[in-house]
Amino acid sequence: MASKFTVQTDRFLGVTIDCGKQTFRSNEEFISSIKDGIVQWKVAGKRGLWVKVDKSNATLVPLLTQLGLDFHHAQPGYVMMTLWMCDDLPSHLPEYANLYIGEDLADTARREVREETGIDSEFVSLLAFRHLHKYRFGCSDMYFICVMKPLTTQIKPCPVEIADCRWMDLDDYISSADVSDTNRHFAQCYRDGLVHRDFDIVPAQVLSYDNKTLHNVYSIQHGSESTPV
Repeated sequence: MASKFTVQTDRFLGVTIDCGKQTFRSNEEFISSIKDGIVQWKVAGKRGLWVKVDKSNATLVPLLTQLGLDFHHAQPGYVMMTLWMCDDLPSHLPEYANLYIGEDLADTARREVREETGIDSEFVSLLAFRHLHKYRFGCSDMYFICVMKPLTTQIKPCPVEIADCRWMDLDDYISSADVSDTNRHFAQCYRDGLVHRDFDIVPAQVLSYDNKTLHNVYSIQHGSESTPV
């Protein structure tokens, strides 16, 4: 029966089962319990079933596909399988995340500038970002443009990532034939901001929805005191 499982339920009426945290004597027993569980969860109004199959239980995968579960994503050590259990609605199960940002934008910008140019800098504000659909491997690509204030001026470019690196006049950069349309647009946005510098997109720490952590929320605020060079 489904009561044999240790399950997690979420606010989206989903049920998650981690195979590595279950106790069962055979694959047949596990699959039988899943069948019973699906019937019960449908009656209870549950919508999505998530089954995390760890590598040690990989023989369950073909058996779960026979029950109608499909692959959602895989990572080293496990595969996640899903089943939409609401027959009268199209699936609302979210796709696997194809974006990952592992650190704050300001920290990323400082690190990248330092690693690629050798220049220490200070984050001022977010200028713009580009969202490109179906980039490499069919995934979306988010590209953030930050306004930085240099703290040093000596350039020490990374020979692996940078072919050429130098200081340029802003108007010369915008008019250069070697600059892409996208980068030219970003530079023009920055130039416009120098003229109309009333507001900046800067982070503020706000309590998360579960009241457990603070996270950065970027919003339009009055221009910062640090004017970039």
